[in-house]
Amino acid sequence: MRCVGVALLLALACGDDDGSLSDTMASEDGSVPERDLGGEDPPDLGGEDPPDLGGEDPPDLGEPMPTANCFDFESGVLVFEAESLPLNEDWAIGTSEGGFSGSGYIEWTGASHNNDPTHGVIDVTIRVPEAGRYQLTWLTQIGRGDNTTEHNDTWVRFPDADDFYGLKGDPGAEIRRYPKPICDDTDAMNALMAMADIDTADCVRGSSRDGWLKVYSSGANDWRWSARTSDSDASIVTMEFDAPGDYTMQLAARADFSLIDRVVIYREGTSSGDREDLALPETRCD
Repeated sequence: MRCVGVALLLALACGDDDGSLSDTMASEDGSVPERDLGGEDPPDLGGEDPPDLGGEDPPDLGEPMPTANCFDFESGVLVFEAESLPLNEDWAIGTSEGGFSGSGYIEWTGASHNNDPTHGVIDVTIRVPEAGRYQLTWLTQIGRGDNTTEHNDTWVRFPDADDFYGLKGDPGAEIRRYPKPICDDTDAMNALMAMADIDTADCVRGSSRDGWLKVYSSGANDWRWSARTSDSDASIVTMEFDAPGDYTMQLAARADFSLIDRVVIYREGTSSGDREDLALPETRCD
């Protein structure tokens, strides 16, 4: 609309003295007719193609720098060190608990947020190479005291995954525990249970909100691979992606002094030896 107004003002300024618009205005079909301004065609200045100044091809600068905060899969396994993430609020890098992987680990040093997954939210981009079902584990331990049911959990969400739930049970008789609010949708849960391989689909045990699952460790008074959801109902944190692409993993603070070291997302069926190998490097995106 602004361009039309400018064109109209220009036309009025160039109109005839009697107020009629000049022939530079657009015709009824909206096109602007060309106007013959007289004069001759511009001369042909000739000339040749620009000379080849020689020189060499630009130098090879090597492999591109890794994309910040983006991690890819290698042979079905995605690996990153928690201390590589862009920390905020009361997240801190620690090194006092020996035996960690990488250069340290992260811990939440602020207050606990047992029902509020909005503090210290960290976004991580994960690059999924093919559709399928993937699962989460991490190297963790409690950072205070000796009660392994305290200081042992963190909020986790995969907001753009095609499905996200805790999984247990046998193949063909799966038990799925979903976060709120999706598990409150009776029709959605009934549709899942109508599928041949699902026996139960309902709400995760314990707290949940806005698609977040509480992910906790069991008995982690030293470093161990332990990440489960659904209280007293240990279920594997599971994501489904219907197409390759970049997706988001989110972490948020829940328990204070819960320590997270190495994080691994793996394709379902990957052996523990393959996914928990500490010799594996971080799998950063190119």
